[in-house]
Amino acid sequence: MSKKITPDDIEDARRLQSKHFVFDCHSDIPLLDIYPRRLRGETQVMRRIQLPRHKEGVVNGAIFTVHCDCMRWATQYAGALKEILEEIDYVYEEEKESGGEFVIARSGSDLENAWKGGRFSALMGLEGAKAIEGSLEALHCLYRLGVRSFGITHNVRNQLADGAGVRQNYGLTDLGKRVVEEVKNLNMVLDLVHLSEKGFYDAIDAYDGTPIISHTGCRDLNPFDHGKVPWRNVTDKQIEKLGEKGGVMGIAFLKAFVTDNDESTVEDIIRHLEHSIKLIGIDSVGIGPDYIDYGLPENQLLLGEKDPLGTELDTEGVENITKIPYFTAALMKHGYSEAEISRILGGNFLRLFKKVLG
Repeated sequence: MSKKITPDDIEDARRLQSKHFVFDCHSDIPLLDIYPRRLRGETQVMRRIQLPRHKEGVVNGAIFTVHCDCMRWATQYAGALKEILEEIDYVYEEEKESGGEFVIARSGSDLENAWKGGRFSALMGLEGAKAIEGSLEALHCLYRLGVRSFGITHNVRNQLADGAGVRQNYGLTDLGKRVVEEVKNLNMVLDLVHLSEKGFYDAIDAYDGTPIISHTGCRDLNPFDHGKVPWRNVTDKQIEKLGEKGGVMGIAFLKAFVTDNDESTVEDIIRHLEHSIKLIGIDSVGIGPDYIDYGLPENQLLLGEKDPLGTELDTEGVENITKIPYFTAALMKHGYSEAEISRILGGNFLRLFKKVLG
């Protein structure tokens, strides 16, 4: 157990982060904040709300997921592509309204250049392939619109695969395998998150590239075998398979990922981080907190969620993106060097994105 983190420790962590690229590998801001706010007539959501929060957390970039395999689209296909196109359009509107402070990136170099220029940048990532409606041509169009990361499903079953919440666990369909091959042909990043275990192995074998798992925990430490999305964490064997491919795994911060206890702390997150490092090395880990604090109950209800998620999933000390320095301070307390922390906070993902996307 590390020593208590003080305000001075937080300031030291902020200074460290200010010198390095810090990246959140999974942000649902497009669906859970931008989309519902703009439906209600709001504008400049990034400039007014999200950019100040990321600046306070000294975070430089994120994967902004656009998706429709959850909430009211979980059991239907009609309207999936329309939903994704609306989310993407709103993200572009936010870029236009940001006064140059927010940039949509299409490559690792774009992320790096935005960071060096003092701007926040986001790669758009598809989370759940219902949106392509079984069409490779639709996938091509999403790529042309700037989508660069591809997640096959979001816990449920779609035309491509079974998700982590599907008990039958049939893996990838023939169409799913063809789509994964096309993801590689487009030089997109394959995100193996949310897949059933068999689907994971089908996908990683079909993808002749360097994949990621954007946000997860270690099943051998905490099974995540309860609630609406059981079997969500990945096994040691899956982590090792990712390492063999040179991939990077983002450690999630929400309580359900890291512990079965009533409360969670930053020590639980670091336990998962260090377990992963032992399996695949410090060059293969990053952070994918999976924050949903901005997914206000009224936002979730508007999107069709009957039982909105709330603060019950928060981990003490790192409840939202503004608290990333608390996590960094904890790493410093654990004896990680500045170079190691830099890799964990974003350097490893940036290296992978530059390799795959340019």
